[in-house]
Amino acid sequence: MIWNPEQIRVDFLRVARTAGTEIQPDDIDIETLEMPHRPMPLPAGKIAVFVFSDTDRVLTVSMTGPNSNPRYQYQHYSVKGAPSTLARSLREDSYMVQRHRLNDDNVGDWIKRRTDRVNFLLDESYYGRTLDRLKDFVLDRLRPVY
Repeated sequence: MIWNPEQIRVDFLRVARTAGTEIQPDDIDIETLEMPHRPMPLPAGKIAVFVFSDTDRVLTVSMTGPNSNPRYQYQHYSVKGAPSTLARSLREDSYMVQRHRLNDDNVGDWIKRRTDRVNFLLDESYYGRTLDRLKDFVLDRLRPVY
């Protein structure tokens, strides 16, 4: 992975405090799933911002609320269902399709085998503005491809 999740947490906490939002360091859990990874369910009472990266770039950043386990656990690995997923973005990228021979049936397995996933988990009481700010911060900091 080419970025440091702990540094993202530290920097976000500083920015959040400046914006008037008090979050303690242990209020944001970092879960790193290195390649190959297996998607896990969203823990009860949690919300998340999560990041998919390959060896040299960040592919996408997403978030999920407290009642969105399918978004967290399954949807990014499939072109079916939700319109905005990593799988769909990869399938629409002709370079990635050709380079890795991606199709609707194998793109999910490719994501599991070839990407790291980092989950920033927060208590659901932070749902709303704080979750949105964290996602925006991570997007701005990491500049994902999709």
